[in-house]
Amino acid sequence: VWKPFSVSLEKLCAGDKDRQILIEVFDWEKSGKHQVMGQIQTTVNALLFLVGGSNRNLELKHKKRSYGFIQVDTASIVGEGSTPSMTAGDITGKA
Repeated sequence: VWKPFSVSLEKLCAGDKDRQILIEVFDWEKSGKHQVMGQIQTTVNALLFLVGGSNRNLELKHKKRSYGFIQVDTASIVGEGSTPSMTAGDITGKA
């Protein structure tokens, strides 16, 4: 489970919730040589659709091999006005 985080929609997807974004997941190593676990291409709207569905997840792949999945338990758009941001929490990865 990852810690909750917020990111502006402008930085994440240039304000376009249907624009493709790339999420990369790494296995942290003390040596600093972090290992790629996989990546997912998705959109903000697709991530919001996943919220709360225990059977809704995104497959984590690296070099065509599955390394598990990511499940989004909570996510929301905060401040739909001039500086909206996406807040996500309780993101779970399963190998």
